[in-house]
Amino acid sequence: MGSRSRLLLITAVVIVVVVASVLLAPPPRIFVSHGVKVGNTKTSGFSTANQGVVGLPISLNIPIYVVGPSTLVQRLVSAGINQSLIKPVTVNELPSLPGNSLVVIDWSVIGPGLITNVSGLVHVNVNSTNFKLIRELIKRGDFVVIHGNASEVSVIELVLAVAWSRAYNTSIIAIPVPKYLNGLDYVIATETTKY
Repeated sequence: MGSRSRLLLITAVVIVVVVASVLLAPPPRIFVSHGVKVGNTKTSGFSTANQGVVGLPISLNIPIYVVGPSTLVQRLVSAGINQSLIKPVTVNELPSLPGNSLVVIDWSVIGPGLITNVSGLVHVNVNSTNFKLIRELIKRGDFVVIHGNASEVSVIELVLAVAWSRAYNTSIIAIPVPKYLNGLDYVIATETTKY
């Protein structure tokens, strides 16, 4: 894979994670970075101070197509997105939207059938209609955000990573890992077998 493809992969993953973090985050908090010295090793960490921070208006001039409950629309409005830019649509309408759209989909709508659990191992069902829809949205240049609960984030990230890799015909996937792994934020893996 060329360096341009790698840069595109890294950029796309960072953008998806940032947008998903904004939509999935609990009420805003102030994060203060600090270092803690343990023996001869300095580690980094974050402390929080909930100061009642008010969300800042987000400056967008493109429609945001939203698939999900009205509460999702209200969360976007509360985050500062102009309500006139939010266009509620159904899953069936997604394929007919213009390419290069910004699409926000609630996990409760798209999640069923996307994940299989075999003997405790989670797999993405790449043959499901919903997976194929997400893959095609990404392939045509849409910016896809899937909104869900905090407990669903790792599964949503896996689905988006696999869909992105399939859309761009690559075998490299970057997925976040827990913070307890010594500050490692992402694992990048290459495909050795089919998902």
